[in-house]
Amino acid sequence: MPLALTNISLGIGGGASATSSGAPPAPPPTPPYSTQSMDFDGSDEKVTCGSLSVAGYSELSISAWVKIGSAQDCTIAAEYVGNWNRSFRFILWDTIEAFRGVYFGVYIGGNEYYGHYALDPLPTGTWMHIAGTYDGSDVQVYYNGSSGTSQSGSGNVDTNSSCVFQIGAMGSSNFTDGKIDEVAMWDSGLSASNITTIYGAGIPSSLSSLSPKSWWRMGEDATWGGSSYSIPDQNTTSGNDATTVNMEE
Repeated sequence: MPLALTNISLGIGGGASATSSGAPPAPPPTPPYSTQSMDFDGSDEKVTCGSLSVAGYSELSISAWVKIGSAQDCTIAAEYVGNWNRSFRFILWDTIEAFRGVYFGVYIGGNEYYGHYALDPLPTGTWMHIAGTYDGSDVQVYYNGSSGTSQSGSGNVDTNSSCVFQIGAMGSSNFTDGKIDEVAMWDSGLSASNITTIYGAGIPSSLSSLSPKSWWRMGEDATWGGSSYSIPDQNTTSGNDATTVNMEE
């Protein structure tokens, strides 16, 4: 089943009961904003996002909630199908020990500039928020609101001839084993305070105030079309609706 309960720990306590003075009971807790995600099998499942490409962007940011099932290379999002046909990759590396953890690489002028947050071992079976940003001068990465190491670079994101924005795979490799939720992309470099806002109390919330270029909720609005799920872009102006590949109902 590709649709899975997000099930991020909420820490919600019970409401107080009515008292003898006649005071009404406390209202029930607010339900969680996100209750579903997409479940990837780590073998051949991924999501394509229409004709979206970040090639030529002067700035770029990506945010997602992730829970991986096993310690393996897990792509969150990428436009990458091989050497000289690539724009960026956002991945949880495991096999490359020096980069084990959260990695966001942006290709500019044929060179890759990256941010890295070390995680050794990769955390499995637990939800995490990760984000990568490029503000036109630095590439940075974040894990649960905390920044990693950054690298300086400037210029527009490299163009590519055939790859488009994908979730859960890097071309036809590095498939994610686990759940991905609330994926969003901006054509601007988010600030550290923006990332803090997104991470919030450690659970997903609406991104509307930050105006993503494209935003896929992954579970809540997905509809089955007989052979694949359709995942609408929350930014209807961009209209980069996504489609699952190789997923079953």
